Amino acid sequence: SPPPPPPPPPPPPSSPPPQALLPPPPPKPVASPRRRRVECGRRNKCSGERSMWADPGDQHEVRCCSDTQISGWQQRVDCPWAESDAGMGGCHGEKTFAEAEAICASANARLCTAEELVNDCSRGTGCGFDDELIWSSDQKPERSPPPAPPPQQGQVPQPPSPPQSPPPRKVECGRAGNCPEPTRWAEPSERHEVRCCSDTALEKFRRVRECGLWVSSKNGMGGCQGEKTFAEAEAICASANARLCTAGELRAGCTRGTGCGFDDELIWSLTTS
Repeated sequence: SPPPPPPPPPPPPSSPPPQALLPPPPPKPVASPRRRRVECGRRNKCSGERSMWADPGDQHEVRCCSDTQISGWQQRVDCPWAESDAGMGGCHGEKTFAEAEAICASANARLCTAEELVNDCSRGTGCGFDDELIWSSDQKPERSPPPAPPPQQGQVPQPPSPPQSPPPRKVECGRAGNCPEPTRWAEPSERHEVRCCSDTALEKFRRVRECGLWVSSKNGMGGCQGEKTFAEAEAICASANARLCTAGELRAGCTRGTGCGFDDELIWSLTTS
């Protein structure tokens, strides 16, 4: 009799079910600018003010340092060349960190380090800044967060925290003492009036010599701009090749009388809390 037929081959192993795709982790929170060190223009000369870590939006005085010789700048023993006004377009007081950094860069120099300021490398360079706090390039170190514990078996790791909401911004009166509302910190989504400042000449802006600025409420800005959010205000000034004024510039009356009836209104400033 014929041999029995061979047994059928075993069925192919079934492929494992595809793993469910996990959604990509959300982006990490955007870190706010780190604080910078401000030091006295001359050691132990600042009465009532101490060296500290300052918010980059704060306003302090500017002195610059250079590792190469610049005509008219002073160099002390074991120090770089330093200056307060020569080759810098004059004295620069009450500036934010970004403004201070830009001023030194435009002079082909840099901000001094905190150590250079503590060692009096810039003392006596003018502008009466020996008893003022000066911006340094030193950045406050970040604290390393503690390592996250490893997830337990079968546990899905938690996503990082969502980004923090934008910080409040200072709103200042268009003319000091002229507003029924007090100056205050405002949420960026609030609506306030817009005035712009520029550190360089703009054709349609008004020059204010005592502030070293060009300012406007409407000219070169597409007309009067009232009831705007902070982001809208910032974009309006940027489109005019300008910037929002700092709280200090508004308090000093740098934009008063520039029109639109904003002298008794609260104006957006660059200054953040």
